[in-house]
Amino acid sequence: MYVSDSPPTDGSAVVSRNARRATPRLHSRDFVDCDQLSGFMPACRAVFIQLSPGKFRGRITRLDLDRVSLSHIACSGDTLCRATGDPEARHAVIPLPRGNARHWNGHEITRPVIVNPGRDREYVLTGHDMQALHIAFDPAAFQGWARIWTGRHWDEWECFWTGPQVLIPLPAESLASLYQLLRLMAGSPEMAAAKEAGETIESCLACVLMDSIEKNSTFAKPVARTLLTHAHVIHRADEFLHDHGDRPVHLMEVCAAVGVSARCLEYAFKEICGVTPMRYLKARRLRLARRLLRDGTPAGISVKQAALQSGFVQMGRFSTEYRKFFGEKPSETLCRNARPS
Repeated sequence: MYVSDSPPTDGSAVVSRNARRATPRLHSRDFVDCDQLSGFMPACRAVFIQLSPGKFRGRITRLDLDRVSLSHIACSGDTLCRATGDPEARHAVIPLPRGNARHWNGHEITRPVIVNPGRDREYVLTGHDMQALHIAFDPAAFQGWARIWTGRHWDEWECFWTGPQVLIPLPAESLASLYQLLRLMAGSPEMAAAKEAGETIESCLACVLMDSIEKNSTFAKPVARTLLTHAHVIHRADEFLHDHGDRPVHLMEVCAAVGVSARCLEYAFKEICGVTPMRYLKARRLRLARRLLRDGTPAGISVKQAALQSGFVQMGRFSTEYRKFFGEKPSETLCRNARPS
């Protein structure tokens, strides 16, 4: 699963929207033994071994996108999970802050981290009522993300998967967001079927992975330089955003279109616009949602549909950000169109 014979390194796997769309496919099942759990996991050669006698219970929720699979595993009972890496695939495990001991190659894991079980390495999680997030992704997509995010050659990133490495801390807020997204989509069939939601989740997950790995890895830290001035970077970004004004645009797409790394783009936006590109793109998506609400009617579009089409997947956060930005609730903008003139 998620293997490519000749992965591109120019980022084309990230920005080709017409060739492949990130359509979410959600699966959520109960299991009563390790064989069932292993059967529900993406194909990554992960092995689950039961410690306690008899059967244990648990639940797995798996979200499959075009290039990423995100799974939440919750087991009741004393369990041991051993995940060994497949050299032909990319996958990582994130232990959640619950349960007892977690170990990786002799290191005790004391907080949520990204662990990549690669060749000749294994990840072991033991304890009672264990939880973990598992991520599997297309190697071609990962190489494209790495190239776009830093502007470096893939050889500089490959050491993260093949050489000695430290455990990569994952921001607690990012971990909470991923877990909340899975819970929201499990309870909302409409959201789980929305292509816009899949694209947003895939983009956010890529940014979390790239940012965490880059900030905590041991390879070269300096950001790849560009001959473009900051003003030229903003000009190119503005042209790209103008040409795609009818849909949400994510950070990776802008980096690929402008031809700079995420850090270079951030420096340019901070100098010229006074905000980070993430905040700029969020404001743009909010304005897109407002346009959809103002042009639509309650009978034609709902607040949730407008949010999803604008790249928002968490309705509570969308409503809060919308009200803070425009001074009214999104439902008030929509209902205004239903009032007689």
